[in-house]
Amino acid sequence: MESLHDTCSEDWPHLTFDFHPSVTLLDFGGGTAEIYAALAEENEPPAFKEGEETILFWRNDGHSLYRPAAEHERLALREAMQRKKFAEIIALLAFQRGGDVTQRAAGFVSQWFADGLISRWSIEAGT
Repeated sequence: MESLHDTCSEDWPHLTFDFHPSVTLLDFGGGTAEIYAALAEENEPPAFKEGEETILFWRNDGHSLYRPAAEHERLALREAMQRKKFAEIIALLAFQRGGDVTQRAAGFVSQWFADGLISRWSIEAGT
């Protein structure tokens, strides 16, 4: 399989992604990640924050990892995990946020590769 970097721009709208089986998104009360990090370091935890936050969990090279996922990344990741095409993800983000979100979505994909979330990608036939 060729490198994603070498994929021609005409194929990008048709990209779909397969994720490592460990990738999970969970919703918690606001500040949960900060509280956990403080407790893990045996520090005084901060108070919960208003609202919710989504935490992304996954494993990479035998290590369990986590980090908060911002609202738009969470939306993009949930769609990508359902094998939606890149163009469909961009359209949904544009509807939610407005404006040109292509660069932001490409940034999400780049980060997902760097974090080891994506195990495989493919180009689905156009419809």
